This record gives sequence, C-alpha cells and structure tokens, in this order.
Amino acid sequence: MIAYLCLGSNMGDARAFVEEGVRRIALAWPAARIVRTEPVVSEPWGYDSGNLFVNLTIRLETSADATEQEAIALLDRLQAIEREISSIPHRNADGTYRDREIDIDIIAIEGLRMRHPRLTLPHPRAAERAFVTIPMQELTAARLLS
Repeated sequence: MIAYLCLGSNMGDARAFVEEGVRRIALAWPAARIVRTEPVVSEPWGYDSGNLFVNLTIRLETSADATEQEAIALLDRLQAIEREISSIPHRNADGTYRDREIDIDIIAIEGLRMRHPRLTLPHPRAAERAFVTIPMQELTAARLLS
C-alpha cells in the first residue's frame, strides 16, 4: 500500500508536533519506507485563527494491500497516534475546526477510491489546499523518477 499523509499542527512547537507524528508513524510501521517533504507553513483552513499551521506530507509505503479494510486500519492507527501526541480534540463540540497540536490526514492511497462513513479517498478537499497539492506533486514526481 502506498499512502499519502498530511500532518499539521498550529499549537505550541508545531514543528516538533509534526516531527513527532512522523517519528511515531515510522515506529508503527518499522518495515515501511517513508518519503517526506519539507515542512510548509500555511494559514488555517476552514476557520479563523491567529496561529499558522506547519504542514508536512509523507508517502508511506507498506507491504499491506490497498484495500478498504487496510485503509480503515491505517486510519485507526493514525488516530491512535494523534491521541498519543495530544489530548486536545480536532474539532469543537459543534463540529467546527479548532487549533490543534497534531492532525494526520490520509490524502490518498494509490489504487484505492472509497466512500466509507469514516473515510473518503482521495480526500475530498485536498485539491482546495495548496499545502497538500504542492507537496503531493513533489512526492508523486519523486516516485515516478525513482
């Protein structure tokens, strides 16, 4: 399975939270290959905040098959990593976005399109976010050229 993930943070030492996310992903999949982009800074998306985001995109290459079941298992593990790093919820009680220490989104899994109550792939709003599209271009170009 080749999964593209975007990690973001806009609280505290945002760069350290994002780097910790990458470190824990590497620990969770020790046999995986991880290719990463450099962190980029972006405005909050979908809500107002004075805190800028640090975002980093990775390509996670594992031996798992690109199936819906594996995608949900990946989502479950990534959400567990988010909870290990931060106890602050990603959204307010009314469902709106808020500042957060860590957010890990699955942007796409090569060869998989899905609509599940918990996960839609590719990510339905990824194309609207330059902090996702530009790093994704880097990662896919790197894959094609390697």
